[in-house]
Amino acid sequence: VLPTSTSLLIENMKVMGDRCSWAILIYQAKSIQHARSVCENSDIRSAAVQCNSVSEAFLNLQKKGLQIPRILLYREILPISSNYQRLLIVSSDVSLNKFDPNEFLKLVHCSFFPHAPPILAQPLLQNNYPCPQYGEGDINHNFFFTSPWSAYNSSSTLASACGMISQRAMFSIDGEFFQWFVRRVLAPRKLQLAALRYESDIGLERTWCVAARAFTINVLRLHKGHVPCLIITSKGTSVQLTLTVEQEQLQKLIAQKKIQLVTNKTNENYRGNSDRERAVLQQFKELYPNWCLKDNAMEYTNPIGEVGYSFKKSKRAHRRCVTQRELQKIHKAKI
Repeated sequence: VLPTSTSLLIENMKVMGDRCSWAILIYQAKSIQHARSVCENSDIRSAAVQCNSVSEAFLNLQKKGLQIPRILLYREILPISSNYQRLLIVSSDVSLNKFDPNEFLKLVHCSFFPHAPPILAQPLLQNNYPCPQYGEGDINHNFFFTSPWSAYNSSSTLASACGMISQRAMFSIDGEFFQWFVRRVLAPRKLQLAALRYESDIGLERTWCVAARAFTINVLRLHKGHVPCLIITSKGTSVQLTLTVEQEQLQKLIAQKKIQLVTNKTNENYRGNSDRERAVLQQFKELYPNWCLKDNAMEYTNPIGEVGYSFKKSKRAHRRCVTQRELQKIHKAKI
């Protein structure tokens, strides 16, 4: 029996316990009333600092099989995110059942100490159902998954710098950078309209890490040696992509819509998948020509690819950093 997004969310909240606050954005529901009923669930209400739905217009688009780009969804959590130093963005089909949050955060903060923590970090993914965006066979994205690292990781790498972050499942992001990125980089109206029209924000992932490097240099004034993007490869920190009832329904709607589009190619709004993605990617390239990775640069983002040697690797968490974090926990507990 497939889990629902709500049951998976409650399970994830129990795994994380009191380690974080939850801001829940419902972007797929039968109606606003249905979304409210999710927020009124006692388990969710007791732990969430925010729980709300996207607008009725967005929900209507979802019912038609249209995907709401994250370019627009991220704006919905701007107000609450300003209260936090670091955010974990978790998709509705992610299970944290085997995820160790303490180990993950320790490696985020201490892998390259005394340098500041990375702007973006993510765990490896275990794919329990066909991934609609990429698969493990995609050479430019396979380092997001556990299996390639199992073959590579004879040297016991716990964390590695990388040139790209996947927003497919879960990632950690600096709170100040998130505010800056969404308010400035994703602000152009033509970018938002293109993403909505073509149901894609493919250029977003290609822009995260280069923008993060620019942010560390120009805004934070950090020294050389800082790692803007990090992938945590330690055992116990991976997360599972899990097929939920809602995801299965959405995939069926999207598949049905694709069939309808193929049979109506004369429609001026018809574009194949690659053409639709290219239309949005072109907006990113025009707006941010020095930030958005070009196709021929994608291979240079992979820390276990041909140029993997150029990415800094960490085989342990710095002992002094770990000690400082433990002392901070004890201090907070006393207060």
